Amino acid sequence: SMACGTPVLVSDLTGITDIVGAPEAGRILAEVTPSRLAATARDLLAAPPPRAQTRRYAEQFDWESTTKGQIALFHRILRRHSRCGIVR
Repeated sequence: SMACGTPVLVSDLTGITDIVGAPEAGRILAEVTPSRLAATARDLLAAPPPRAQTRRYAEQFDWESTTKGQIALFHRILRRHSRCGIVR
């Protein structure tokens, strides 16, 4: 959605807030109810961010960047566990 320039509406879940971390990306709903979802969608449709801004924001989540981030995370986990004697 963001790669097409369309901001998203998401619930406040761990991990998703890292992705939708700027106003041009969309809105994070702390409380997900039908009325709150409808109101937030109306607000976003009434004043959407420029599509180009949303697309630019989404570009940081390309495959190369995402893969590098995952590999770095795995290395940190392995280093931490090897210090604890968990990884042999």
